[in-house]
Amino acid sequence: MKELTEKQDVVLRFIQNCIWFTGVSPTYREMCCALGISSTNGVADHVKALMQKGYIQKPEVSSPRGLLLTEKTQKGKHYSTISFSEIYAIMKAEGKSSKVLPVYLVLAGHDQKEHLKITDIREILGNTMTERSVYRALAWLKEHKIIEVNDSNVNRFTLIARNSYKLTNEYWATRDILQEQKREKRRAEVERRKEQVRLDKKKSGKPCVYQIKNTVNNKIYVGESFYGEHRFRQHLCDLRAKRHNNRELQDDFNKFGENVFEWSKIKECPEDKYILRLEERKVIQKFRNEKKSLYNIKQ
Repeated sequence: MKELTEKQDVVLRFIQNCIWFTGVSPTYREMCCALGISSTNGVADHVKALMQKGYIQKPEVSSPRGLLLTEKTQKGKHYSTISFSEIYAIMKAEGKSSKVLPVYLVLAGHDQKEHLKITDIREILGNTMTERSVYRALAWLKEHKIIEVNDSNVNRFTLIARNSYKLTNEYWATRDILQEQKREKRRAEVERRKEQVRLDKKKSGKPCVYQIKNTVNNKIYVGESFYGEHRFRQHLCDLRAKRHNNRELQDDFNKFGENVFEWSKIKECPEDKYILRLEERKVIQKFRNEKKSLYNIKQ
C-alpha cells in the first residue's frame, strides 16, 4: 500500500480506534470536531485518499457510519462496552467538551498493557490538541474510573510530561461480560417488539379489502391486508413521516390534515393472498365504473 501523509495517518488512526473501540466508524462531522478539520469536505478528501490507497472501504449501501477497514488494517480489533451515545450523555450532563472522546479512543485503540504519555497521545492525534486539553480529558476519565494513572510521584508540572495512562484492568476484565449482556438485552428487546407487533396484527381483525376516504373531496384509496386496521396504522405512519409511496395521497394528507381521512372495511376475505389481490382489483374496477375518484394508480 502507498504511504500516507501525516494528516491521512491521523484520520486513519482515528477511524481504526473508533471501529476497534465501538464497532462502528465515526461520522464525518465527528472527525471534524475531534481532529480539528475545518469542514466535512476536507474529511471526505482524506477518506477518499485512504480508499484509493487501500486502507479503508465503503459498503455498497451508503451509511453515515459505513466505513470499513480492509484486511491489512484489521489488526488489534477489540470492542468497548461503552458506546459513543453513553459517553456523550455523561459529558453533556457535566458540560464536558467533546475532546474527551479522541483521547479515550486513542487509549482504547492500543494494547491494554501499554501505557501512553500525554506526548504520545498528542502525536497520535496529529498534535491537534494542546497538552492542557489532553490533561483535562485524562483527568475527567480518571475521575470516572475509566483510566488509571502510573503515578511517578512527581509534582504537578512534571505530571504532564512524565505520567502515563491506560484503561483500567477492571474495565478490560469486565468488557466482554458487559458487551454480551448488552447484546442479550438488545436481542430480548427486538423479540419483545416482534411479539408485540404480532399481537397487534392479530387483534386488528381478519383479512379484508379496505378503503381510506378523503371526506373533503371524496377521493378514495383502495387496498388489501391480512391484518385489517393494522395496515391503516402503517399508512398513517408513512403519511406522517411524509414518505408514503402514493404521491397524490401524500399531497392531500399534507394539505387537508389527518382528521379528514376515514378508514373502513369493504369486504372480508379468506387468508389467501391471491384472493385478496383479486378482490382488491374487482373493487377498484367497480369504483372506476361508478366514476368514483381514486388515489390508486391506473395499471
